Amino acid sequence: MKKISPFLRGELFSTTPNIKNAKCILDIGRFSVVGIPSTKNLISTVFYLLKSIKFVVENNINLLILCDAPDFNIPLGTISKSLLHQKIKVIYFIPPTVWAWRENRKELVKSFSDRVLCILPFEKDIWGEKGIFVGHPLCKIIKEEGFTERSKIKKKKNQKSEFVAILPGSRGSEIKNHIGIFLSLLNMFKDEKIIVPTKFPDILWKEIEKASEKETRKKIKEIIKIVPSENSRWAMSNSKVVILASGTASLESALLGKPAVIFYRLNRFSFEIAKRMVKVSFISLPNIIMGRRVYPELIQYDAQPEKIYTEAKRISDEDFSWLSEELFLKLDGLDFVEIAEIMQNI
Repeated sequence: MKKISPFLRGELFSTTPNIKNAKCILDIGRFSVVGIPSTKNLISTVFYLLKSIKFVVENNINLLILCDAPDFNIPLGTISKSLLHQKIKVIYFIPPTVWAWRENRKELVKSFSDRVLCILPFEKDIWGEKGIFVGHPLCKIIKEEGFTERSKIKKKKNQKSEFVAILPGSRGSEIKNHIGIFLSLLNMFKDEKIIVPTKFPDILWKEIEKASEKETRKKIKEIIKIVPSENSRWAMSNSKVVILASGTASLESALLGKPAVIFYRLNRFSFEIAKRMVKVSFISLPNIIMGRRVYPELIQYDAQPEKIYTEAKRISDEDFSWLSEELFLKLDGLDFVEIAEIMQNI
């Protein structure tokens, strides 16, 4: 917004340290979990929620942009709007996936949002007149980083990718749930170069130490290369196959045109609840968007290392560039400056 209006008066604030030119008032990413949250996590969420509401009211915030994180942002948006009424405009960018589960959130979001900016084409109809399809940000990011063009050049030159990428999860709780699968896969791919993008290297190594012997840990250090999560697209683009826990990374892999195997495992209690609430046939975004099984999905009891390994070997030589092209056609939308203009002119 500062870019399109350099003389914009006022200040920008955020709940993440990753927003440039904005003052971070707190980092809600620190307590992101999957499954049933612990009492400690619930207390943290309530504390940070109250702190955020207090900040919004005391500083007379007139534009509140909520991004994803529905369990935090829906209460924040609801209470902020009820306290400030027309004094505050609320935009929900990347709304909750009500089409997948917990549909009751739809009316809540519509009640306090002035606009809902959708990143998936079928979401526009869900949000009605308040919904605007702006395209998926990953399309712009990947094009700007030049990975798609470099992949085409590598393909023309018949250059082979050297790594097997394994992404055990984007949250610490996912890494803990998947550590057994991860270690088994390392053993199965012991003759390959393994690259592991993660933003939790300390948690990963701690779980490896808890689940393996000293000699095994030495071997693991010899065969894997851990890189920051910021380098995940570089890692995937240079891999012959990607094995990952379902999430945004599955869409990144598809946009890069890479073969991928999706796996996921929850604790039994969370899984039994989730399977009764989820309304979609697939869990990975590429399969959901395409409306069919493009990538193999191995969930819960099917998420066995042997099955994952077999599927990875089966598809590693397949060409998925067609998937990248189709997804770009479906998902590419407005430039970031155009999205900022919508936000500013609400």
